Amino acid sequence: MTVHAPALPELDSGRRRLGDPDNRAPGIVAALALIVGLVASPFSGVDPIAAEGVFGRLVDGAAEILDGGEWRQLSNGEIILADQQVRVARTGATFATVEASIAPTPGAALVTQDGGLTIETGSVLVQAAALFRVDAGFVESSGTGAFRVDFGGAPRVGVYRGSAGVRLDDPAAETPSASVGSFEQVSLLDGAPSGDIEPLRYSPVDPWDQSLLAAAIAIDAQVGNICRSLQSTYGGEPRGPDFYDDFVVIDGPLLDALDRYGPACPQGTSGAPADVLVNTLAARLLVDQAGLPAQEAVDEVIALRADGAGWGLILLRRDLGLDDVLAAVDDALRRRAVEAPGAPIPPGLVAPTPTPSPTGSTPSPTPSPTSSPTAPPRPSPEPPGPSDEPLLPEPPVPLPDPVDEAIEDVVGQTGLDDLLGPVVDDLPGLPPAPGP
Repeated sequence: MTVHAPALPELDSGRRRLGDPDNRAPGIVAALALIVGLVASPFSGVDPIAAEGVFGRLVDGAAEILDGGEWRQLSNGEIILADQQVRVARTGATFATVEASIAPTPGAALVTQDGGLTIETGSVLVQAAALFRVDAGFVESSGTGAFRVDFGGAPRVGVYRGSAGVRLDDPAAETPSASVGSFEQVSLLDGAPSGDIEPLRYSPVDPWDQSLLAAAIAIDAQVGNICRSLQSTYGGEPRGPDFYDDFVVIDGPLLDALDRYGPACPQGTSGAPADVLVNTLAARLLVDQAGLPAQEAVDEVIALRADGAGWGLILLRRDLGLDDVLAAVDDALRRRAVEAPGAPIPPGLVAPTPTPSPTGSTPSPTPSPTSSPTAPPRPSPEPPGPSDEPLLPEPPVPLPDPVDEAIEDVVGQTGLDDLLGPVVDDLPGLPPAPGP
């Protein structure tokens, strides 16, 4: 989809980079001024990191700062000034500003700013209550909420919740700027925003995704089980509309869309059954539970799937959760048993008892307070191998080294009266930050 250039907030163009020859002296002067100010004039309860010229503080983990031409270890809680070169240890670290939590990847190198940072290598997760800036290469990103900037093999700016403005750090450049919203991302091609907004890519082995998109990952896992069960029961032979109407009411735009969910089939048929049924159930959920008009629901499902969105993201962005999926599947199988008595159905026709899906079933990240925020989770130091369980409709997009970490799957699965294989009983909450 084409993105028009929105008006983005003015961003300070001045920033320091690793290796700048004039970086050390201003930092020393600023440090002396800050120390004198702290000693002479107490802040009367105001957090010192709110002072002008201060970036923030180290919350936990390990990192080094370039001090007097030599690298030294930062202490937990130590105040960090703007225009300082910092490198994160392989065990990772988290930082806090007045209104943001910042988690660079292990091994990342960055330069601090007053109200932002420049990332030289690695990736960074930001959870901010106020506008926070991240520069990567020649790209400026400024956002609120929870967003990530990956600067490496597959550079991108992705937003979990909130929004971010992304543009090239060159007023004369013709490259379009991009406004990225919740559950969206923009790739950085050749060091510039691509201009195309895409659905946010996520992976069940990425700790940030596990924490902030746990519900989407749970839905993806369950839909995978549903597809396998439907495939084993009904095979891949295309079916006519009456077959699909046995599961869910199909009329109007939902009927017209049957042949848009898969490859071309003989006239009057659509398939494979598992693909058509899952797409139809998703569209019906958007109509019945999210209140979308039928045509809009169909078009949204098809467009997002074509752009690579996972089922969890498609439903989560409309405040639908795993319980809604389980209830819809159970209703469909009960309707099948009534409409086509004796016809084969997947085993385990016992109604689940889902709890009502609350408005906004997105797992809530730790809010960013106005003083030292709770540190967000950080990735573990070593990248994982390929995932054995790819997301639908394609394997997860590889994340830039060293974000990937092979850790245990966030979704716990148990049986549910043999209904369509294993399911997920409860949505997981936010896990604690992985230890070193």
